[in-house]
Amino acid sequence: MKTLIKLIFWTLSLCLILIIAVAVAIVTLDPNDHKDWIVEKVKEKTGRDLVLNGAIKLTWYPWLGLEVNDLTLGNAEGFGKEPFFHTDFAKFRVKLIPLFHKQYLVDTIQFHGTVINLAKNKTGVTNWSDLTGEKQQEQQAFPLTSMILGGVDIKDAR
Repeated sequence: MKTLIKLIFWTLSLCLILIIAVAVAIVTLDPNDHKDWIVEKVKEKTGRDLVLNGAIKLTWYPWLGLEVNDLTLGNAEGFGKEPFFHTDFAKFRVKLIPLFHKQYLVDTIQFHGTVINLAKNKTGVTNWSDLTGEKQQEQQAFPLTSMILGGVDIKDAR
């Protein structure tokens, strides 16, 4: 009986230490320290340059969210030097707990000071077609049972 109690005690202690370690890792994670890695991955996946001049903020609970300031995504090759996408501020949050039930409860999506330059060349190719190609469509998406969108807040956009 003593051995069983010790085993339960050590198992619970180990679980508590693990939970505390994960909580500390999440709280101390600063996405701004990983900007170079993010820029590198975007370049690798899309072939476009990403410029993150502003701060990146993450939220974990009750909303899993991302807030970005001063973000610029370069244009596709052959469409000039003007960026494809620029925003002064963008915010996207989804409620954490409903995700476990395959439901998206999305807060108001915000874009402030956003400029999107859409273009089509003489051969009919658009500067966004490489972002919506077949490679991305082949990937399995997260199954969706329901989605609720709180709204869209767009200010000073072109």
